[in-house]
Amino acid sequence: MIDIARGQVSAAESAYIELRPMVSDLCSKARVKGSVPRALDSQATSELAALASAAKAERISIADPLADAQRLRAESDGLQREHDALVRSIQSTIRSVDQRRSELHAGQLKATESTIREAALAESLATIDGEISPFLVAADLAIELLDADPVGCADRLSAAAQE
Repeated sequence: MIDIARGQVSAAESAYIELRPMVSDLCSKARVKGSVPRALDSQATSELAALASAAKAERISIADPLADAQRLRAESDGLQREHDALVRSIQSTIRSVDQRRSELHAGQLKATESTIREAALAESLATIDGEISPFLVAADLAIELLDADPVGCADRLSAAAQE
């Protein structure tokens, strides 16, 4: 039984010696005051208990700031998601405005073209009115009557031409 206990103590000491550098490194990174005992001896228990107590106190002291940091991170992530959604919405609106701007430009060009065509047609009508006016006067017709009764005007013009 004593041999088994000695074997277990020897295995524990070997494991401790193997893990000591890592524990020491973790304690220094966590800014835990105190040093990790070099070997498992009569003082090691109290030194390890003091380190465990210091580590526990350090963990408790950072719990609230850590919770605050996690809450802030969650808020930040939420705000980033909102920002990303707004960016997508703005980009979609910009694309829509650009498309409508293009459609507006095409419509303006068409309106300008129609205005030019209307002016040309009005000029042509004025020229035609000037050319046809002597014939209408001879047939005792008014230009306005051409729009109201084109067939009747044509008949009267034919009759006047035969006279």
